[in-house]
Amino acid sequence: MFERRNRPAALGHKTHVDIGSNETGLVSRLGQNAPLDELAAGSREVAEATLTVRQELGNAAEQVDHDQLLLPLTAGLRYAAARNGRKAVLQAGIAVENFLTHTAAHHGTNIAGTNGINAKMDCLKMMGTIRPNY
Repeated sequence: MFERRNRPAALGHKTHVDIGSNETGLVSRLGQNAPLDELAAGSREVAEATLTVRQELGNAAEQVDHDQLLLPLTAGLRYAAARNGRKAVLQAGIAVENFLTHTAAHHGTNIAGTNGINAKMDCLKMMGTIRPNY
């Protein structure tokens, strides 16, 4: 039978109490909260970007998969705000490709083996899932 052990201590890992009370923890002995401030700022940026994406999508935001569509769009918006166009476009492309995959699955269209946005679009057009003018 599986025996429960305190594996983190046995492996020499710090426990949550050790990390929080150690001077190398999130809050140093000097009272500086720089890591916590960075975490809070990052969380605030993600929340603001997510809200912006949801507002742009309107009611459609409630109908799409959060992980497959909203997260890449949110990441793309954050990269765009940071002036990293390459990563912003990459994330937007991931969101579009995920949307096409979801659309195909929703309509029962098999797009297995298609790689990339153009191939997925062509397959969906051929199967009549989306209109040819897209």
